[in-house]
Amino acid sequence: RLRVAARHCLELSDELDSLCILNPGNAEAWYFLGSAIDKFNTSSGEEIPSSSLAMAKKSSACFSNCLDLSNGRYQGQVLLFDPHTKVLSVWGAQAFRYLNENKKDSAVWCLEQAEKYGGINQTVKAYFQQVLDECSNNAYLFTNGDLYLYYLAYIQYVLQYRRDVHCVSLNFLNTQWYPQMLVQYNQLPLTISTDSL
Repeated sequence: RLRVAARHCLELSDELDSLCILNPGNAEAWYFLGSAIDKFNTSSGEEIPSSSLAMAKKSSACFSNCLDLSNGRYQGQVLLFDPHTKVLSVWGAQAFRYLNENKKDSAVWCLEQAEKYGGINQTVKAYFQQVLDECSNNAYLFTNGDLYLYYLAYIQYVLQYRRDVHCVSLNFLNTQWYPQMLVQYNQLPLTISTDSL
């Protein structure tokens, strides 16, 4: 069912792509094109390991165009998140794709792209640094939402801050790849085998 929805997003993206070509100054068209590409690329958390870097770059470029055309203050309609947050979502998902492949340098690069293209809000980043400061040494911090996890990953991997805290996304725990990745990185000790996961 998710793949069918993603296929519809791809068809929609073709129409939006044409609209952006005909009217390149339409920030809203760029926003929705970026959303359609992103939805096709990562229709769910389960799809993150098979997502495409090329599609992430294209989606991020669409959101960047949207932000540039609106001087960083997009006022059009949104699908759940503003373009800044979408940029973080696109690059955060790619970062976790690379973490799952044990390519930490590539994951750091993706998180740096999130900042470069406006996906890291400094106030929100400071808030999550404060959350990490409140954690005891080697604590487990459970988050409910992938965006929270992406901010924490940015702080821990890019800024090298509070790497001792084990951040776990409750949303991703019901995927097949994420619990295995946590065990692989020794982030969450589980008494069941990775084959059982």
